[in-house]
Formats: sequence, structure tokens, C-alpha cells
Amino acid sequence: MSRPYDCIVIGAGSFGASAGMHLARAGARVLLLDMFHPPHKRGSHHGDTRIFRTAYTMGSAYVRLAERARAGWLRLEEDARRCFGLTSDAANRMASTDEQPERCKLFLPTGVISVGEAYSNALDKKEASCAANGVPYERWDEREAQRRLPALCVPTQAQVLYEPEGGVLFSERIIEANLRLAEAYGAEWKPNHPVQRIAAVGNAVEVWSGNERFAASKVLVTTGAWLPRLLPSLCLPVRAERRTVAWFEDTSGSYAAERFPAFIVHQSADSEYYGLPSVCGSGIKAGHHQLGQTWDPDEEVAPFGSCSGEERLLSEFAAQHFPEAGRCIRGAACMYEMTPSEQFIIDRHPGEPAIWFAGGGSGHGFKFASAIGDTVSRWMLHGKREPELEAFSLVCARLNT
Repeated sequence: MSRPYDCIVIGAGSFGASAGMHLARAGARVLLLDMFHPPHKRGSHHGDTRIFRTAYTMGSAYVRLAERARAGWLRLEEDARRCFGLTSDAANRMASTDEQPERCKLFLPTGVISVGEAYSNALDKKEASCAANGVPYERWDEREAQRRLPALCVPTQAQVLYEPEGGVLFSERIIEANLRLAEAYGAEWKPNHPVQRIAAVGNAVEVWSGNERFAASKVLVTTGAWLPRLLPSLCLPVRAERRTVAWFEDTSGSYAAERFPAFIVHQSADSEYYGLPSVCGSGIKAGHHQLGQTWDPDEEVAPFGSCSGEERLLSEFAAQHFPEAGRCIRGAACMYEMTPSEQFIIDRHPGEPAIWFAGGGSGHGFKFASAIGDTVSRWMLHGKREPELEAFSLVCARLNT
């Protein structure tokens, strides 16, 4: 067994890579373990990009955390540029010219629109959240929406809520940046190290991975859909679900990120589409938040198109709302880690005070990862839970089940 670490982070994806980087930057001796090699296709970060927004209706804790996350994404991008020049080898190659500067970014401000029926519950709740929490926004009627975004087909009597400070996060680049920065700050990073057991032994916590055994003063478990398996005594209400996204040709250039925002389209209380503009010719991205299949996380995620009708569903949505978009050029399937209420679960183990855990991203967790990594790392190092995390306790999760 190696000499003890200050902190071991198990699961180096959305929350774990961020927490590991923040712990290492604070001077802790950190070990990061993951059963795969993030970024990878089995993680909730798969699919290139994520929406960032702050107009949340799930409570002010989410708004505060999102505002803190935005500052975190900007700092992460700055730190990655300072330490490495850019975020990846691909970005370095692109940066040799002045073309396509988006390749060099982790966060791309584009704004975000939410489309819904005039005075719909969804838009009214978002507007109320913005007003209550000081989030900049604009409310457009159908005519103003068509003037601002002529390539968007706004349904009759629909309205739009626009968040100018929203944008696009490059999820897989962000994972790489966090892991590279963690190593630069002195963390050890061991991919392809599945963990079989965690146990408190004396004043330490021991972690078994294959024939290797590691020890630390504190452990953070951020294994997504595998969280209940590593902490079985907690009976955490987290399950895996498969979701799909597709990209469509931007034949006219009308949906390019420099002129078109990320978007959410509310069709009903249980039917919500989302998507992102075309970045560097990627095509316009679209997905459905609710539709998917329960999945065994140990099984490979079935590729896009494996389930009947999923390409047709997204193609029909794109044709309805983005008339200048072309054919479907590719698709992807990823795995959500869902909780019944879609609330996160972030807490300290009630029976093992040296173990923390964070999960339940539920398809919207990535945008908060910079803030979650920061706040959880501070809790672990200083012993005090910050107010932003109180709404995500295990007690709250069980009440919401």
C-alpha cells in the first residue's frame, strides 16, 4: 500500500475531475481514480457540449450555484490557457491560425432561449426566478422573437425568455482541462482503476482497486450511476438512464454560435427539448430531456439509432423549429444518472465522516460542476458545508423520493 494521501477522489468525471483539481490546487495530496479513462462515452459528460444557464426554477440554491459556476468556468479557462497555452492538442493546432477561435474555449457565451406558450407555467416560473435572483433576462413575444432570430420557427402564440449570460460548455474539453490541471498541481491520476471496496480503517479510509490498496484521510465518491454500488448502505436513489442527441446540418449558417443561442423548447410539463447552436460547423444539436430507457451502467450504452424512432423524433423536432437546418449528420447516446426529483445528492456519509459523495446530476448537473467541485473541496478541507449545498443533503434527497 502506498503512503496515505490527503484525499482520494473516486470517479474523475463531471464532479470528480473538478473536485480533484480544486483539492490539488489548495495544496492537498490527491489521488484521482476512475474505472474508465475520462472523457469517455459511458459518462454523463459525453456528447461534446452542454448548455449553461442560470434561470433555474428548482430553487434559489441552484441559481446561486449556477452563478458561482459561471465564474468557475471562466477561471478554469484562464488557468488552462496560462498553464498549457490551450486546452488540448487539437486546440493548439487550431490556434496556429486565427480561424475558429471557439476551438480554444471551454465556455462560449451565446445566450440561451427558452421557448414556450405565452404565459406558460414554464416561462412564468423562469421569469419569476430571474426577477427574484437578479438574473438578467428579456421576455420576447412571437413578433420580437422572429425579428431577433429569423431562422427560428416560433409557434403561434409562443413567447421566448432570453438569458444573455448563458452559453455553451465544452464538456469533454473541460474534463481534460481539470485532469491536466490537477496533475499540474501535484495530483496523481490513475485511469482504468475500478474500485471494488471502500472502508474506514482506524483514522484512514482504505480504497481497493484490483490488487492495489490506497489510503487517505478523506475520500470523495463521484461515480455517477455507480454511486449506489460503492456506497450500498446509503440506498442512494440514483439510477442510470440512456438518452440520445443528434446533430443537424446548418446549411445556411443561420445557426452558427456567433448568431444563434442555445435553446430549450417546453412542449408540456413532461416534454422538453434542448439543444445548442452549430460550433465550428458541428451542426445544430438537439435532444429530448425526458425520453430514454432505464439502463444497466455496466452494459455498453446502445448507440444512437438502436431504439426505434429516436432519430425520427429528433428530426421532426428540428424540422419544426429550425426550418433552415438540413439532414441529421450524426447522433450519440449518453447515460444520465437520475434521481426521482432530479435534485442532486451531495453530502457527507452519516456513518463514515471521512467519506463524502456527490451525484445525481440528472442530465443537468454538468453546468454546475465547477462550483460543486469547489464547494465540496472546501467542505472536505475545512469541515464546513457552504449554504449552496444544504439543499442537496441526503435527508432532502430522501424526502424528495
